[in-house]
Amino acid sequence: MKKFFLTKSARKFIQWRPVTFVITILFVVACSLFTGLLFGKVACLFAVIPILGPAFNDLYKKWGKEVFSHNHYMLYGRSYKIPRNKKTNAQAVRRQYIRDYSKAWKDDTVEQVNWNNFGATHPIEKKGRIIYLTGQATFVQFNVIAQMATSGVSLLTTPPVVDTLFPILTGLTVVTETLVDSFTISPIKIGDYPSGMMLEIMCTPQLSKGTFTPKKFKLVGIFDPTVTPAIDITSAYEALFGVLQLGMKIFVKARLIMPTGESDLWVSQNSIVIIHPA
Repeated sequence: MKKFFLTKSARKFIQWRPVTFVITILFVVACSLFTGLLFGKVACLFAVIPILGPAFNDLYKKWGKEVFSHNHYMLYGRSYKIPRNKKTNAQAVRRQYIRDYSKAWKDDTVEQVNWNNFGATHPIEKKGRIIYLTGQATFVQFNVIAQMATSGVSLLTTPPVVDTLFPILTGLTVVTETLVDSFTISPIKIGDYPSGMMLEIMCTPQLSKGTFTPKKFKLVGIFDPTVTPAIDITSAYEALFGVLQLGMKIFVKARLIMPTGESDLWVSQNSIVIIHPA
């Protein structure tokens, strides 16, 4: 615990002039409160905290809707933001899958050794890094993806013996229009789709044109990639994020998944909502 020591002169001042010391403290507080009346309570705390020291800082970390903290250079304040956890049906279903399959890992029919070996020999890419999942994490991931690709599929107790040959997904053609309220996606690929392959699509809310680093992707749904001429996700998207608005930018990412639990890398694209050309 950090201790604070007073100098000899300061101790004598408090000992022999207690009334003056109390008056000084009251004067500092009064000046700070007066500053707060003029410039707001944020300015008031900024004036009081450096004078009265760390104890005051710890006691008044948060006042009203302002949160106070510090870094290596200065004390600062910011508005308090209520954390968001906007639950969706797709999110709730996926979380339930994770809970169920985490418990199923202990089932006697699950070949844990084979899953451990599979996870150790099949790395995945995550945010630009290559990582190796544990056997249990691999088991849960494959079963969740299998359920998303084919609802009601039986429990995958052993990993795939032969890796599925995925077509190469080189890009996405995304078209968003307001005149007819249309949001369509066409995968661009090299090769053929194996039987049972599905396309998992995630999107962002409608953002400003100047956005280049998208966040807040949400699962829109699982779709058949063989649909022609394009996959229409208008109703699924608007159920999540509202009606399409002219001039807004939407980011899309998609990947191919299989009932075996296997999945491909994400492919991303963005689109600006336009009026349907005449």
